[in-house]
Amino acid sequence: MPKKFQSKFNGALEVSFRDGRKVLDSENANYSYGSAQSVWNKVFKKISLFDLKTALVFGLGGGSVLDVLRNDFDYKGKITAVEIDPVVIQLAKEEFAIVESAILKIVCMDAYDYVLKRKGKFDLIVVDISIDYTIPEKILTSLFWENLTLRMNGGGTIAFNALNYTNKISHIKEMLTNSGADVKVIKKVNGTNTIVFAKY
Repeated sequence: MPKKFQSKFNGALEVSFRDGRKVLDSENANYSYGSAQSVWNKVFKKISLFDLKTALVFGLGGGSVLDVLRNDFDYKGKITAVEIDPVVIQLAKEEFAIVESAILKIVCMDAYDYVLKRKGKFDLIVVDISIDYTIPEKILTSLFWENLTLRMNGGGTIAFNALNYTNKISHIKEMLTNSGADVKVIKKVNGTNTIVFAKY
């Protein structure tokens, strides 16, 4: 039987089994371990992770990005995962066995506030933020992305899951290019998702 949960930020959430795997879904979107897992598996094949030592992940979900990095691509560096929803963090820990450690730090905070207020630089930044299937407007602002680039180490990569927002991200691509990044956009990853890569 699926387990149902209610969240102030994400509304109705459900943990269930699909194809023999436990998954986390919102009302209309897969948050972890379903199609989302497949998207990130394809994304990380396009990034050289060998020399990366620090990763910043916006949007924890059930931890599928962490799972892909660790188990599919043998990433051994440190990860800071930023998630606004305490219910999602609780589900990640209790339902998906995500455990904080010396190499995994979970921060319960709005990604926008984190970028503007926290310090530190990273080799890989993953932006995978949505409420159901909607990206919050402030995550699409130039201020968010300008400050995000300040968290980037030289030689690092930003990977942004822009969902189906292909026509709303031209200013982000321009800003990343102007910041010195080599920017590539791949459409219809897994049939639906637009992914923006910015390599520094």
